[in-house]
Amino acid sequence: MIAGTLGAPGFRAFLVEIGPHAVGVVTQEDDGFRFCAFKNRFRALEDQLFDDPDAARSAALELHCSAGRELSALTSLATG
Repeated sequence: MIAGTLGAPGFRAFLVEIGPHAVGVVTQEDDGFRFCAFKNRFRALEDQLFDDPDAARSAALELHCSAGRELSALTSLATG
């Protein structure tokens, strides 16, 4: 799931999950999607700007796969 809105009109946020764990969120800004880490091991991605939510998810998965774990998911934080 990739599209979604949350809160104010035009605000878009996407939860980045790896397996059953939420590891961060990306929020849309004027110049791209900014990553905010929930877990310390993903702090390297903190405040990085991505072209789209999938690019942020891929970066989180790449970081995670260096430890060889489960696949990731991207969940829309849409309301309604």
